[in-house]
Amino acid sequence: MLSNKAQALTLTITTVPTLGEMQTSEMSMLNYVVPTLGEMQNIVEAISSGKTLCFWIPLLFNDNGIIVLVIPLNILGDKNIEELNAIGIPGTKYLHKLFIITELIQQNMAARKFRAIIVSPEQVWNDPHFKNLWDNLKSVQRLFNVTLDEAHCASDMILLHQQQLIVTGTLPKAAMETYLEARKKSDLPFVLFTEAVRISKFLVKKKCTVSISMGLPIVIHVELTVTNVIKNWSLAPGYLENTYPKAMQFYLYGTANHQVKLTNVNISKLTSGLAKGLIAVVDAKFLPEDMMQLFSSDNSPNFFQRGKSFHVSIYNAPHLPDVNGPHLLDNLGPILAMATVTLENDIYMDYANIPVNLLLLTMSGKQFPELSCLR
Repeated sequence: MLSNKAQALTLTITTVPTLGEMQTSEMSMLNYVVPTLGEMQNIVEAISSGKTLCFWIPLLFNDNGIIVLVIPLNILGDKNIEELNAIGIPGTKYLHKLFIITELIQQNMAARKFRAIIVSPEQVWNDPHFKNLWDNLKSVQRLFNVTLDEAHCASDMILLHQQQLIVTGTLPKAAMETYLEARKKSDLPFVLFTEAVRISKFLVKKKCTVSISMGLPIVIHVELTVTNVIKNWSLAPGYLENTYPKAMQFYLYGTANHQVKLTNVNISKLTSGLAKGLIAVVDAKFLPEDMMQLFSSDNSPNFFQRGKSFHVSIYNAPHLPDVNGPHLLDNLGPILAMATVTLENDIYMDYANIPVNLLLLTMSGKQFPELSCLR
């Protein structure tokens, strides 16, 4: 039976209800049914009043069709799965490990094991395996609806999309000689700037125009050729850890004893690992990261200075360079070596400026305050 209060949804809202009014049963979504199709409806509802149920209503009138719900907040995705299970609709959160194999996708569809797939914008944007799922959904003609929840958050995430890319590469001989000569004369940090280029195109071409500066330009507009990709992962919110680790962790990569000096360890044992990125974990008794964060201009990481030494356990990186988080450093495996790491003279520390969203700075032309350190 339809509620006789259904007509309430056809009214034009001229005033915003108070929080108290929205929390009353009179304003509950569960008491209304939208009576008119094909018309734009403006609805103001309180949190947890049942708005998400609107996403699932079409499943009641579609024969085994599948909905893809794009939702930017992990906690809401979990809540939606619980809600679906409670009303007897099989749903799943998209995890790339579940959908890598095309045959597995087809088997799940044939067995009708799910009718709703919850996926984050980061996975749609970055995960190459999601395309396999998308193509198969279209090929079996069961996809009938794609819903973008919290759309304002999703658009922000795309704008705030950031990538951590660590590569090794070579410069033309003359440019390299100029750079090395300048380094002999100064311990100040050198910064390499790339041209405006998409990371995806840069990784395909393996080349990019760069300039090197130390306050003033040292090398201008030369070609960098990528020889190795050490790390390439997304820093979008859905891929970050929910908590800080108990022990501080560093990546070691590149040439041994260049920016750090390793002692009490056989360097030759680590050469192959440095090309992929080793994990150095400092004893939590000395650097308990979860108790020290957040770093900011009022709470600087003064332990990270030239000449400082740390006792570390070194592990091989457990994942391929392009695997996104979270949980990238869980289950590190056996210890590869124990060593003392000493920071050399050309260490540069930035815990406030780099995290600032450069895209927003560029778009607005305004100066934003320094942000707290983002991992």
